Amino acid sequence: MHFNIPHGGGKTVKIDPKIQKYGTFVGSRGIRITSNNDISVIFTNTYDTDNTIDSCNIILVANIARNYTISSYSSIYGSVLLVAGVTNDTNVTIFNGTDVLYSAIINLFDVLQYRSCVTSCDVTGIRVIADKPVSVSSGSTYAALLTNSGARGDYIVSEMHPLKTWSRTYIVSPVLPKTAFVSRILVENSFSSVTVSNISESYRLTPSSSSQYFETEALVLTSDHPFSLTQYGVSYDSDDNSGNPFMTVVPGVDQYINNYIFTVPHGYYGNLKQYVSLIVPKMYKDSLVLDGMSLHVYNQTNRAKILDDPAPFDTYTILTFRVNEGYHHFYHSSEKVTFGVFVYGHGYFLSYGFFAGYDLNGDCRIQTSTSTTTSISTSTMTSSTTSSTSLLQPRGQMCYNCEEFSHVDLCDTVKQCSKQEVCFTERYEDSGQTKFKTGCPLQNVRISLLHRVKL
Repeated sequence: MHFNIPHGGGKTVKIDPKIQKYGTFVGSRGIRITSNNDISVIFTNTYDTDNTIDSCNIILVANIARNYTISSYSSIYGSVLLVAGVTNDTNVTIFNGTDVLYSAIINLFDVLQYRSCVTSCDVTGIRVIADKPVSVSSGSTYAALLTNSGARGDYIVSEMHPLKTWSRTYIVSPVLPKTAFVSRILVENSFSSVTVSNISESYRLTPSSSSQYFETEALVLTSDHPFSLTQYGVSYDSDDNSGNPFMTVVPGVDQYINNYIFTVPHGYYGNLKQYVSLIVPKMYKDSLVLDGMSLHVYNQTNRAKILDDPAPFDTYTILTFRVNEGYHHFYHSSEKVTFGVFVYGHGYFLSYGFFAGYDLNGDCRIQTSTSTTTSISTSTMTSSTTSSTSLLQPRGQMCYNCEEFSHVDLCDTVKQCSKQEVCFTERYEDSGQTKFKTGCPLQNVRISLLHRVKL
């Protein structure tokens, strides 16, 4: 299938539902999307009989990797993970601790689907390890969270973030007008401790490999070690507000970006109301540009609900607006300022939620000062005791960064280059074998590197 999309436009491609299948299997059911310009892609699954829906953002192939730990949720139908192959002859193994649950070789366009069990099982904490980069998603067919009856469930799904992209700092926005949500933490090391803060209190905990927490306020989580955070909506009858479960893997604060072009999905059922929450430094919020309008003008017709974040990110605020489905363009007028964009919707018995974009190669070394001021930098670690927030440093190109590999498609590591660096690919011969090297040297070094290419 080939089509053109004009600037500011979009295209909905409907997939035959027969492609879906229950159980554990390997089959050729993958879909590949390529473009000659940058695009954003979201996936939405709906089922009209029970008004179920969820949407998730699709991660670029450049950001996928070989090592994942799964976050999901149990349901009356069990929970499922799905591995998609992007190269041929990819060895995939699924572990529970040190026990091998399943292994297979998959090719381009193949998917490996693993179902935990028939009922009430959860694949959370299971590891997926491959010898080549793969895409991994997880979810449940009909999950119910904080419900008084199992009848208030919904379909949930999210694409997993690779282990190497886990962050140390997260801000979680409430999903207004609902009064509750659930956060699930995954840690790689059992000795890792996480500080959880809301407006009311702050507490330090040492979670197990998978722990979940019920919250009603904006939430900040920090740790000395990288960890993963997944946010879930709760069932309709938990607070008698419209909406049901959804799941989304939350990006770290260091993974926010400056410019978002995204689509709010079509609301198929249940009188769906759409929202967007912006997580932005307070002192720079007035320079946001939302669909071509300043924040002041945009707020005149789309009144924002404003929430403050707890320390150590009390220099941030959360602005929540009602939005329409379709194309949106949000950015900050200063290229140095980054912010988060969380898109979600509630219907009578359904919800969805996902982040509009993020840079999974953000600086996970981000540190906060011990004073009431937070100072953040994506290129160098800084701290501050002044009454201001430092701007994020301008970034250069995002480049592949691998050495001595046999094919350009096998590189699964990318690097944030500086403004003075450029992307390069070097091809050379070593003991009769063709090898490749990628990276981002300084521009004045690039010429000499290219001169060493042996074809």
